[in-house]
Amino acid sequence: MEKKQIRKKRQSNFELLRIIAMFFIVIHHSLVHGILTSSYSTILAKSNPLSVSLFNSFAFLGKVGVYLFVLITGYFMINSNISLKKVIKLWFPVFFWSVSLTLICGTILKQISIVNIIKSCLPIFFNQYWFITVYVIMYLFIPFMNKFLTQLDIKQELFFVMLALIIIFPGEHFYGTVLLAWFDKFCIAYCFGALIRKHDLLTQHRFISLGKCLLLLGFSVDILFSFVFSYLAFKFDKISFIKYSESSDQGLAIFCFFAALGLFIWIGSKTLNYNHVINTIASTTFGIYLIHDNTHVESLLWLKTLHMNNLLLQPAYIIFYVLLVCVLIFSICSLMEYIRKRLFGHFENRLCNWANKYFTNLINLLSTKMADCKK
Repeated sequence: MEKKQIRKKRQSNFELLRIIAMFFIVIHHSLVHGILTSSYSTILAKSNPLSVSLFNSFAFLGKVGVYLFVLITGYFMINSNISLKKVIKLWFPVFFWSVSLTLICGTILKQISIVNIIKSCLPIFFNQYWFITVYVIMYLFIPFMNKFLTQLDIKQELFFVMLALIIIFPGEHFYGTVLLAWFDKFCIAYCFGALIRKHDLLTQHRFISLGKCLLLLGFSVDILFSFVFSYLAFKFDKISFIKYSESSDQGLAIFCFFAALGLFIWIGSKTLNYNHVINTIASTTFGIYLIHDNTHVESLLWLKTLHMNNLLLQPAYIIFYVLLVCVLIFSICSLMEYIRKRLFGHFENRLCNWANKYFTNLINLLSTKMADCKK
């Protein structure tokens, strides 16, 4: 029994990556839903290039965090299978926080309606959380992606990697938003994580060195472009430069991915003994996202309560205050999710086991009927 329990314990280096990824996402949301919600004309008139550059550089972290989560999924799911139990464990906290926060925040903001309640009950279908919607769709495709990846030889894998980078690199500027919806990017990031696990690349020194180079390259380009375009915007009083600076995480998506891939390789290659605190906090990261990025929480949290939109007018060192606020939001949301797991964890597990049992029986019954029909 003890050996089985040890095997189930997640590796703390990857759990630390989950924490870092979610903290990056919280920082990103504090900026795009708070500080950077001012109009472009207001930014040029009242802010300064250094502040705007710093805020845009930190906003870049959000996409890095998203890629990190998908890379981790690919790394661990390449040797695993999806099941109804896993899908329900994914769905239950989404449903819980979507409905709870819609009712609570909707009442506070006086924006509650039958339509909002219906949407909150079906958050994935109505895209209440874009990340969850895309992630679940990708998750359902995992068996097919695993089948595809396990049958590739080394030449085909190299061709796939080059093709994937060519798809990500030009961004929406060449292909448009349809082909490069986040589903495509999620699938590509999943495949990269899976291939790293398939060839055990995190134990190879040259690959780890490559990861460090990608990490440095990704963040360096982000900082450079943020500062250059912010400077040009204020120098020539051109709103277009500000727009491009703020959207650089889309136009330079490949460097977001490089930064995420480099960080994944660097920390993933580290040997970190099991740490209960790290793993406990990491287990709440999914809930942290569901709480702080809820549609009804966004404006209530960042604008009406914290008034983050006023910080753009402050000196550049205000970024330290922003980071402190993000640590606080992260901690509170983590505690809320921890309490939910303690209260409903047993019920959630029983529901998953029950549903998985009857779904398996149903599939077996249908398979038997189909086999009989063929005879």
